[in-house]
Amino acid sequence: MKNGICKLCLGEKPLIGKSHIYPQFLYQGVFDETNRTVLQHLKNDGHQFFQTGFYDKYILCERCDNIILGSLERYAALVFYNPHTTNSISITETRERKDLTVMNVQNIDYKKFKLFVLSLLWRAHISTNGFFKEVEVSQIEPQLRSMLFNNDLADDKDFQLSITRIDRPNGAAIDIIPNPKVNFKQKLKVAIFIIGGLVYAIELERNSGFSFFPDFSLKPTNEILIPRLSHGTARAYLKALGIPDKHANYFSGTKQSSI
Repeated sequence: MKNGICKLCLGEKPLIGKSHIYPQFLYQGVFDETNRTVLQHLKNDGHQFFQTGFYDKYILCERCDNIILGSLERYAALVFYNPHTTNSISITETRERKDLTVMNVQNIDYKKFKLFVLSLLWRAHISTNGFFKEVEVSQIEPQLRSMLFNNDLADDKDFQLSITRIDRPNGAAIDIIPNPKVNFKQKLKVAIFIIGGLVYAIELERNSGFSFFPDFSLKPTNEILIPRLSHGTARAYLKALGIPDKHANYFSGTKQSSI
């Protein structure tokens, strides 16, 4: 540890030497047998190995990292991988058609889960890791930081969020983590993070026009509908998110492609 200003509480305190930007549990299914993940650059054929995901040094104090943000991570990990341990969460699936299944998640803790997803955006913004260099949301950073530190949300109409799962043809979630590009210059005022097989969408300004809002938004009634896309629908969505053709084809299995 070394002394410095914590990015969350803004206090001068001993700062921890490693703070993950994406929590470890989000990499489930992405790490290989040697506990490494491969970052595939989408605009070229290069790749780079990461042993422990993406992290920063000396940006958070121990309390902010392990207690304030850590409690949100622990809850989200239970929701994704052990929902039966979170008292009353229920998940049912309805197959709408071959390439679309809708997961209905009930009794999710609206505040905890929304703060968790907002923490991904905030941490990506403050990160000095080159992977997140294109995340720039200075206009809303003070609001995000305040909500996280005070464990208090803004108006429910602010920061709508949705989650979409992208599946391979065999039903397994795709294993892709492209570097995010988020700023207020882009036409669609929505932050998109693709981590493993999940696509997180966060509305940066009200009335963004994003097609998944409000039907698939996390609701204050503690529920969320999560679409699971596959085949042609998965390919179309990946392309709409800016994923190049060969990667969209490869992960959706709709055309012969290799990366």
